[in-house]
Amino acid sequence: TMATLAAKIEAFCSQTSPKEASEAALSSIASDVSSGTITLLKVVEESGDYLTSTEDVVRSRATMLLAEVLAELPLEWLAADQIPPLLGFYAGRLQDEPCVKEVLRGSFFLLDRFGATLDGDSSCHVPFVTLVQSLVTNVHVQTLPLANRHNAYSILQAAILSPTYRELLSGLGVNMVEGFAHCMDGERDPRNLMLCFQIVPVLAQTLLKTKEEADILFPIFSCYFPITFTPPPNDKFGITAEMLREGLCNCMTSSLLMAHRAFDLSLGKLAAAELAIARLDSLDVIATLANKYGVQEALGVSGARQAWSAIRLQIVDSGEAEVQQRARSCLRVLLRLAAEEDDKRGEPDGERMNVDGEDPPAPDAQTCLQAMMGSMMMQCMVE
Repeated sequence: TMATLAAKIEAFCSQTSPKEASEAALSSIASDVSSGTITLLKVVEESGDYLTSTEDVVRSRATMLLAEVLAELPLEWLAADQIPPLLGFYAGRLQDEPCVKEVLRGSFFLLDRFGATLDGDSSCHVPFVTLVQSLVTNVHVQTLPLANRHNAYSILQAAILSPTYRELLSGLGVNMVEGFAHCMDGERDPRNLMLCFQIVPVLAQTLLKTKEEADILFPIFSCYFPITFTPPPNDKFGITAEMLREGLCNCMTSSLLMAHRAFDLSLGKLAAAELAIARLDSLDVIATLANKYGVQEALGVSGARQAWSAIRLQIVDSGEAEVQQRARSCLRVLLRLAAEEDDKRGEPDGERMNVDGEDPPAPDAQTCLQAMMGSMMMQCMVE
């Protein structure tokens, strides 16, 4: 049987094998593994000479063999005790550049089918964390084709969403903020961006600890703001512009450490953008930042004054009714929150940290409120 297996592996991995012979060998190996005649780990063991070949194509084909067999196996087939050594195998192969695409593909199959097992079985923790560490250390994700990048993001998402894996990675000294930023930097595909926009808020809320890290992460996703997208004809993924805009807004407002930069960017776009949708998104970010962190924390006194001025212009000068309406709504949010914070200022325990680095005197806060009130009165006058 082993001699037969070796011949099948040779038929699949050899550069000279006809396509039909390779496909027949793969189908036979997958059938043997599925029936229990041989184990998946035995396939890895017997592939050793090909996995260590000096020929890049041969090593890649040998790595591909395992991913292809995994893809053909029934969902419930793989025994839990086989997952850790497979993860360990893949973690080691990520350092071999010609094999990276197939490693990510095979790892994604394991994750997609056995994600709950990976998180719940402690024997999977070390090999999976090693895989993630190798991914952020050794793989240049943006050089990979679209599908392989998606596999990479899916693996990173599993690690970042899991408290267990976050703790283990931090314990190993792996900076996932920098690692993820390096992986995402330059991504253009809408489906991959949706996945990234789901990862960033969790990353920011759980692992982002310093201003230096914020300075690394923020430009990676904020370069898309404000985002525009027209789905291609017959789009099979169903991604809409609204989904991308909402996801990006969640990223922009995901951490107080990035709030100043998000506010400054939104304020700039509000003043300069020609497209109404860009100004609407900017108003939404400003209002969300204030709702999440407070006017003083997110904007500061000088920022609140700038917001008043920019929003007033949208109310008075904008020719789009929707922009005017959203601007009024944003202004009401800022006014209400600023008033609430000003009330708290007079309370004995109402101390708050100011984002400008100093505690502004009450007259400044009052001036800010009066400016907003004046804007609201002007709004009434022009209606």
